Amino acid sequence: MAQRSLIDDIIDEREDAAPWMVTYGDMMTLLLVFFILLYTVFYFQTQDFKRNLATLEIEIDDQGTTMSVMDYAADLRESGRKVRLEEATGLRQKRARMLEEIREIASDNNWHRNASAMAEGGKLKITLDGSALFSSGQAELTENAHQIFSDMLETFERYPDYRISISGHTDNVPIATPKYSSNWELSAVRATTVLRFFTQNGVDARRLTATGYADLFPIDTNDTPAGRARNRRVEFVLEKEKD
Repeated sequence: MAQRSLIDDIIDEREDAAPWMVTYGDMMTLLLVFFILLYTVFYFQTQDFKRNLATLEIEIDDQGTTMSVMDYAADLRESGRKVRLEEATGLRQKRARMLEEIREIASDNNWHRNASAMAEGGKLKITLDGSALFSSGQAELTENAHQIFSDMLETFERYPDYRISISGHTDNVPIATPKYSSNWELSAVRATTVLRFFTQNGVDARRLTATGYADLFPIDTNDTPAGRARNRRVEFVLEKEKD
C-alpha cells in the first residue's frame, strides 16, 4: 500500500505540472518550426542566388575579355588580392574605355586643344573651351561646336547607362545685354542649348540635365585674360546610372 501511495503521489505531481509544461512544449515546438522554416528559405534563396551569379560575366581587361563572376571570385581567393567594387563590376574598365575614346576622338578631329577629359571620383568629366562653342556673349552653337558635339554623340550613344550632367560656366566680368541680363542667364542658356543639341540628335532626354553656374566655380584666376578664358567653359559629367 505504501508503494501504491508513492506512485499515486508522483502521478498527482505530474498532473499538477501538466498545464504549464504543455504551454512550454508548444512554444518550443513553434520556435523549432520557425527556425526550420527560416533555414529552408535561406537555403533555397542562396541556391537561386548562386545559380544566377554563375550566369554573370565581367570584363577583366580593356580588350573586353570576360570571365564568370564565380571564376573571378575563386581567382581572387587563391591570389589573396583585394579589389574595389567598381573594379569587380567592370565599371573602372568601362570608364577607362570611355575616357580613351573621348581623347582619341578629340585628337583625331583636331579639337583636343579646346578640350580635356579626366576620370574623377567614379565619374568622367569632359571640359570644353567656351570660345570653341559660342561667340562672345552669345548662346548659339558655332559650326565648330556642332562638329565637336557630333563627334561626342557616338560615344554617348554607346554608353546609354550613363547620366550626363551639362554645366555652363563664365568668367566674373559682368554682362548686360538686351538678351542676357547677367552671367547667370548666359551660362544657363548655353547649358540648355548644348542639352537641346543632344536630345535633338537622339540622346534620351531623361539622361541629361543642364545647369548654369555663372562664375561660381572658376578653375583659374579671373585676374588675367588667359585665366578668364579657361573659366569660360562647358563641362560634361558622366556618371553610371544607379540600378
